[in-house]
Amino acid sequence: MKPTNKLLGTVAMMASPFLFLQMLSGDESSQHNTPLGGLFDLIYMIGWMCSIAGLQRLQATGSRKTGNVLFQVQLAFLVLANCWNVWTIFDPTNQSTLFFVLDMFWPLSNLCLLVIGIVTAVSGKLKGWRRFAVLFTGLWLPVAFSSMMIFGRSNTSLFIAGIYSTLAWFVMGWMIFTSDAEERRVSLAI
Repeated sequence: MKPTNKLLGTVAMMASPFLFLQMLSGDESSQHNTPLGGLFDLIYMIGWMCSIAGLQRLQATGSRKTGNVLFQVQLAFLVLANCWNVWTIFDPTNQSTLFFVLDMFWPLSNLCLLVIGIVTAVSGKLKGWRRFAVLFTGLWLPVAFSSMMIFGRSNTSLFIAGIYSTLAWFVMGWMIFTSDAEERRVSLAI
């Protein structure tokens, strides 16, 4: 049994605030990973994976093979980043090379999502505001880095990145959650 878009969207929306919670749970002065932070990141990324599965089902990037490859790459990056999340839960202070390499799949996942957002917007497969929801979410990394460049590693940059993240991933989850109803409405109008 395949999960419905409603289920995928629900999980994505419920998981959307967990990156912000992870940011808030850390000790800003030490900037160390924590088991609780690893758990929050794991939950957040499971929601992200549900969003990607929903986008793939909607063929958000169009029906070309390139779009499907992008989704597969994104899911692979997310799985590897989630390995880091699980590892962080059990050994947050690990200093190994593999731990560092797995951590790099976090920003790579964000960059891949930005590419998917651009391809989705250009393809025009999704209509109205849905066409740009993935790009809005994919812009999180540039927004987070920009706020850190402007405000430094401060509460202000943390709140900008955290609120943007929560809102963006919630909107993408909502887009997937409501996609079945929207598809039915469009097909009835045709």
